[in-house]
Amino acid sequence: MKTKTIIRVMPTLADATAGRAFAVPLAVWCAFVARPGRAARAHLAAVRLPDAGQVGALIRAAWLCVWLGASLALAACHGEESSYPAKEGVQFHLGSIQPRAGWQQHDGVPSVGRLYIDPNIVIGARDIVAVGIHGCHAGGCSVDFRFSAAGARRMREVTRAAVGRPMAILVDGRAVAMGVVEAPIGDALRQSTNSRTEAQALLEAVAVVPHAP
Repeated sequence: MKTKTIIRVMPTLADATAGRAFAVPLAVWCAFVARPGRAARAHLAAVRLPDAGQVGALIRAAWLCVWLGASLALAACHGEESSYPAKEGVQFHLGSIQPRAGWQQHDGVPSVGRLYIDPNIVIGARDIVAVGIHGCHAGGCSVDFRFSAAGARRMREVTRAAVGRPMAILVDGRAVAMGVVEAPIGDALRQSTNSRTEAQALLEAVAVVPHAP
């Protein structure tokens, strides 16, 4: 279904590694800020238990560490239910809604219908380490692509200058998905979709997914 306000319904391409940046600050906070205060340590040194207020504060800090750690672990890891190798014909290309000289016209592209695609490959299947469904929340699902070191360098170099522009995922020359680059992308890319069914269809289009007999 088409809409006049295309930007609102376009899927996005995001860096899937940002959550890991919080792991070290969290560990420091838990080790130094949330540890027992000076008064509590003095009580313990004198073989006396801390009072109820101190016990409550320590328990709350401990639970906060556990909750934050679990939340960040889920966000920082790629979180695929299962990951699979990419099909040989998978490629990432920059795209444009408007015609460009030398760019190839593709019709029937999900979310936009018609898209013009740069013939230059950003990265191909050999630099895609794994693909998997990241999970579903807030009415949408996402598919994660993880890249090799060489692929990550190339992706970062290209997307640094392509923020706000479309990027298409092609399989054997056919565009199967498109998203808008939200920020420079490193060693993992997250393609948003509108539903679990759409995410599964994209996964099966780009990855070698074994089916149960």
